[in-house]
Amino acid sequence: MFAAGIILFVMFAGGPPFEKAVPNDPYYKVFAAKQYNIFWGAHAKRKPAGFFTDDFKDLINKMLCLKP
Repeated sequence: MFAAGIILFVMFAGGPPFEKAVPNDPYYKVFAAKQYNIFWGAHAKRKPAGFFTDDFKDLINKMLCLKP
């Protein structure tokens, strides 16, 4: 499920959600800590307003969940 979530994110956003799924990667670190607002805020800076819908964010949050 995790790999499918990464692929979906890349296909939709045009880039990966984080470099590596390791604790010292800044994007992965906030995602693993469930600080989703920080994660999505950082990715939304490079996109038009409303690019990431609430449904998309919810789906990715669940697919990339550290402990599903």
